[in-house]
Amino acid sequence: MEVKVSAKTLRISPKKLRSVVDLARGKKLAEILPQLQFAPAKSARLLIKILKSGVAAAKEKDANLDQLFIKKIILNQGLFLKRQRILSRGRASIIRRPTSHIELVLSDEVKEETGKKIKKSKQGKAENPKSQAPSSKQTPKSKYQKFKI
Repeated sequence: MEVKVSAKTLRISPKKLRSVVDLARGKKLAEILPQLQFAPAKSARLLIKILKSGVAAAKEKDANLDQLFIKKIILNQGLFLKRQRILSRGRASIIRRPTSHIELVLSDEVKEETGKKIKKSKQGKAENPKSQAPSSKQTPKSKYQKFKI
């Protein structure tokens, strides 16, 4: 069962929030919540609030709380709060305070293991794409060898 939660116009820049969001992406809640509780960043506290909101929504839908994991988390840039800073000679400059939007999808379904795709050759044997022989074209030894001088 999936639960969707979102938080709009968080007063933190997406650049600062992205490091904590990348840490949490794809992990189980039981694994990531203790890590976030001891993180000193403001972004960790904001993400904990969103995760707790997701857990409350999962309780309402009777989801299995022990198997909840972060299926998808999207971080977007929000609006800029614009402020003015007074400068000399009667001028003013604009200070742009960034905000963030987070969309979170929690799921209690079992994660599917995604393996690398292996190409099959014409004979039907599986080949590893990285272990293919180099192409038959002869590359020039120096960058000037291809030109006739």
